[in-house]
Amino acid sequence: MYKELEAAKAELEKIKLPYEAPVKIESAFVQRIKQCRSLDDALEIPDFVLEDALKDETDIDADKDFALCARVLETHLVFCKTVGQVAGQICSLKLRKRVAEHQAKHEDPRVKALQDEIEQAEKKLKEVQQRGE
Repeated sequence: MYKELEAAKAELEKIKLPYEAPVKIESAFVQRIKQCRSLDDALEIPDFVLEDALKDETDIDADKDFALCARVLETHLVFCKTVGQVAGQICSLKLRKRVAEHQAKHEDPRVKALQDEIEQAEKKLKEVQQRGE
């Protein structure tokens, strides 16, 4: 029986098993983007996750699910070629949002009044132009 077992082991070693692809490990950033349902979700990705992803030179189209999710979130992301570029665009959008929030919080009321006057003047100008046509 021992000889039969050894013969079977030798026979199994001769058989080549099909190649198994290595398990793909996704970065935290890629996982988070795939979970996002809106741009606001993407802007909630922690800064340390974004900073780590900035160095990722992986082609965005290497993972079709990631590419689709990223491109649906924001039009700026359509032109990104790498995962790092997507992270960079999200960092930029996040910074713009913070700046806008800060400006809204600390806005000078005189500037707001001038902007309102400009908008009113532009509306009146459009009305006059439409009547003239």
